[in-house]
Amino acid sequence: MPTATSITLTDFAFATHTLVPVKADGEKSIFRSSAATSDLQEVLTFDYSAPKANRNTTRIKGAFALPVSKTVDGELVVKSTARFSFEAIIPGDFDAAEREGFQSLITALFADANVTGMISDLDPIY
Repeated sequence: MPTATSITLTDFAFATHTLVPVKADGEKSIFRSSAATSDLQEVLTFDYSAPKANRNTTRIKGAFALPVSKTVDGELVVKSTARFSFEAIIPGDFDAAEREGFQSLITALFADANVTGMISDLDPIY
């Protein structure tokens, strides 16, 4: 099982966003950026659920919150928050190669022009 380490993301402007683990117990992991106040912190969470007697799948849920700030009367406040969430359900009979292939397809999906157009340009698919 991997040990929780910081996650560094780079945005379109090549700014880095570093999220450090604040909780990681095998079932729930929480990462936060460093910001002046907690409401301005980016937050990334993962919930991990191993197979059970009545369910032969591993479930992984994740969520990312990106607060955008503005200055009001000289004070930095949250203007709005963008959110992203996902759930992966991985069959218990998938071997390592099948899991790696699944992960590779998910990565490719979010690089696809249809998906990036919907997110970046709010352009629906017709």
